[in-house]
Amino acid sequence: MRTGGLREMSQTNEYEVFQKEIKEIKADQKTLEKRVSTLERTSERHDQQIISINEKLNKIEENTTWIKRSITGAIITAVSTGIIGGAIAVFYNLLQK
Repeated sequence: MRTGGLREMSQTNEYEVFQKEIKEIKADQKTLEKRVSTLERTSERHDQQIISINEKLNKIEENTTWIKRSITGAIITAVSTGIIGGAIAVFYNLLQK
């Protein structure tokens, strides 16, 4: 009969150990769930920031395109004015002689 009592105590101890391990696993799982939730929120914030930055970059690109066009137009106008002014000066000098 004594061996039966030891066996029951052994089983009770094993059961308590398993219960303790299960509680620890559940606590670890809750901790991991909280960490995953935090990471998901952080990831969502980063995604929103990336979208905002991409929109700003697109606006900068559009502005750069218009600046290039304006500068190119100004250069073409200056060169054309110089050529036309030079041609007029040459013809005027020819007419003077």
